[in-house]
Amino acid sequence: MRKIVLLAAVLFTGFGVKAQGFYGEFNVGYGFGIPSSNLGTESYTDLSGNGSYQKPIYGTLGSGLNLTLTPGYMINKHLGVELGINYFLGSKTVISESSSSVNATDKTTAHSNQLRLLPSLVVSTGGDKLYAYAKAGLAIPVFGDTKGLREISVPSPMGPIPTEVETTTKGNVSLGFRGSVGIGYNISELIGLQLEVFHTSLTIKPKSRAIDSYTVAGQDISGMLTVYDKETKYIDELNSTSNNSSTNPNYSAGVAKEELATKSNFSQFGVSLGVKFNF
Repeated sequence: MRKIVLLAAVLFTGFGVKAQGFYGEFNVGYGFGIPSSNLGTESYTDLSGNGSYQKPIYGTLGSGLNLTLTPGYMINKHLGVELGINYFLGSKTVISESSSSVNATDKTTAHSNQLRLLPSLVVSTGGDKLYAYAKAGLAIPVFGDTKGLREISVPSPMGPIPTEVETTTKGNVSLGFRGSVGIGYNISELIGLQLEVFHTSLTIKPKSRAIDSYTVAGQDISGMLTVYDKETKYIDELNSTSNNSSTNPNYSAGVAKEELATKSNFSQFGVSLGVKFNF
């Protein structure tokens, strides 16, 4: 009887160790920009006055590739904590576009690359082979920026005159939310596969924007621009003392322009496939 009790205790202890411990995951996934919000305006100007229109452009800057490295710890068979390190490579998204009946065009696209931390709580059904799990936590961007490209084409007797303006926008510290559900399959005690559906809810308030290059017909004229033309600082309110020509006739061309800050939508809904290593 004592041998049976001792054997049961050993087995119980062994299962307890197996059910908890450190693990690591590497996931590759793609997020689609959902839910969408108003990014800008698409317009067409017909000089005859018959076919002109304006309409909103809906979408997000959240579409793109996600690479995630995640160390974690299972407290027991069903509950764990983890800290994901996510690198987001955003797809180019049109945020403004206009054209006319005389073939003048003006289009702006943007994409963002970000490094994010994903602290999460993990709940799992357990299971020696097949199991299901859910994660809920935060999405915290810690590094990155948004690149913008404005492309303008103006007709002339000598042919179209192209203009390109490249910008970089930096964001303020932001806090988002991320949740996911998935299924996993343990190939062995040390390695397994995971298929996951995830959603990230994230908006970022801009802090500043700078013009990196300004070319007209292939010639860079950014050196001719003032600080006011090249740099923008985003604030919550414009008034008579703000450095903006629309509200302050005494604005300074030697200081960054001040503009109202509007949040950008980086939300996404996506799918990822990953490998899990149990230590």
